[in-house]
Amino acid sequence: MLYFSPIILLFPRNFAFYKKVFQVVIIFGIFHIIYDIIFIKDLLNSDRSSFKSQGIIEIFSALSIPSGFLLLTHSYHSKKRQLFALGVTVLALLFAIIRARRGLIFIYGNTILFSFILYMYYSKMRLLIIYVAIFIALSGTYYLSSIYKPMENRLIGFLMERGDENTRSEIELYFYDDMKTKDWIIGRGVNGKYFCPGVEPDQETNFRDTIETGYEQTILKGGLISLGLFLIIAVPGIIKGLFYSKNILSKAAGIWIFMSLVNSYPSTVNAFTLQYLLVWISIGICYSKEIRMMPESNMKDIFLTSTSSSSR
Repeated sequence: MLYFSPIILLFPRNFAFYKKVFQVVIIFGIFHIIYDIIFIKDLLNSDRSSFKSQGIIEIFSALSIPSGFLLLTHSYHSKKRQLFALGVTVLALLFAIIRARRGLIFIYGNTILFSFILYMYYSKMRLLIIYVAIFIALSGTYYLSSIYKPMENRLIGFLMERGDENTRSEIELYFYDDMKTKDWIIGRGVNGKYFCPGVEPDQETNFRDTIETGYEQTILKGGLISLGLFLIIAVPGIIKGLFYSKNILSKAAGIWIFMSLVNSYPSTVNAFTLQYLLVWISIGICYSKEIRMMPESNMKDIFLTSTSSSSR
């Protein structure tokens, strides 16, 4: 399904489809909250280095990360939806901080940052928002450096302890060691694995089919050819969406593709998740000149007015 999804998702470029995508993101967010409640004891386990709780957070991220797409497209959603998407993202970020999942913190942080930048860009109170943001940043920096003792805090203490601890070098060395010239060029196929002994607890074999860096995962399965083809498609999509568009939907799509490239270092984006599917949906948006050139006022009419035409 991972490899068929681009073929399926690049073609339906109508607004009825995009509305359904927004609804699915909301459903995913609801399930994220439900699962958080069910597994709250594991998530708040006093053993901060528990592999079980860390694994739960990693798995649940597939439900929470797509909410960032609603934040980026805030202009087309009601206040309730906006607050819901922000709540899901912040909640997931807090759990990631508690368990010191640095890759997820980076992803959620980027999502909030780019959403804020996009909101600020279209906001009538742009200067006020800039001043408030600078004041909060300076106040927070002073508080952390002069008053607060982060190592003693239950929320971020574990994160501060981990600091710049490197947990991937060993895995990457095994990966580089096992990959031959042909593997680097064309990869090892859909079921490709690499030799990596004794890294995970209860590892059944000495071979793994996943590496936590998205670029290397793409190379493992399809080589530099696969990675190159994706970049050839994705980079022009980013440029079209950000610089040759007239509405927030296209710019949000361009940002989502860009974030997928940035987030591919701390995580494996190219997995069959809604986050990954949104990348290809965003590419489809950015390659549609009709959508990119549509005025923002028309976009709002389509997404916010129930009586408007849902497709073109």
